[in-house]
Amino acid sequence: GAINNNGVLFTFGLEQNMVATDPSAVAVNADATKDLDLTTVFSGGDGNYTFAVTSADAATATGVGAANVLTVSGVAVGSTTLTVTATDGFGDTATATVTVNVGTAFVATEVFADFGVNIGAADTTHDGAAATSGGTAPYTYAIASSDATVVAAAIDATSGLVTLTYGVIGTSTVTISTTDATGATIDHSFDVSVNVALGANDA
Repeated sequence: GAINNNGVLFTFGLEQNMVATDPSAVAVNADATKDLDLTTVFSGGDGNYTFAVTSADAATATGVGAANVLTVSGVAVGSTTLTVTATDGFGDTATATVTVNVGTAFVATEVFADFGVNIGAADTTHDGAAATSGGTAPYTYAIASSDATVVAAAIDATSGLVTLTYGVIGTSTVTISTTDATGATIDHSFDVSVNVALGANDA
């Protein structure tokens, strides 16, 4: 602080210079979005940033910055860069470059129809990886059964091989969850019914 010519005490401050750090490459699938926390990219200034984003190839990927988040949208398979310029309340700016790698659109493939087995049926195996196509490798898999007493479901987390074990009479919904390298997840569900064996007497 200081005292001016009129003897009035005043204080003043200096803002910290704005700094930008280029982030790691962003992986996103076509027809999908991915958010990047811009507080890890920009610092300094008054912290009240507005953002302008340009794409080197808008046919591959685009981006929008708001509320300290960059939302990257994949358009088509390929790689491009986004230039993000942050402006603070004093009008100071800093610029970062983001590499964006766009993979094939990640979609569900309806290959598992509802089906039934007779009680006492042996375990069956199924290719859970066939529940989706596209996306970015590697993939991880998980599975759930709404009623494990009817159908117990297990899956190899890496290969997607599904094993179904049949129990009591009833119907259970089995859900395969596939997550790709971008973090996108697709769930695919189907019903499995365990029925009374043909010719069995319920009495």
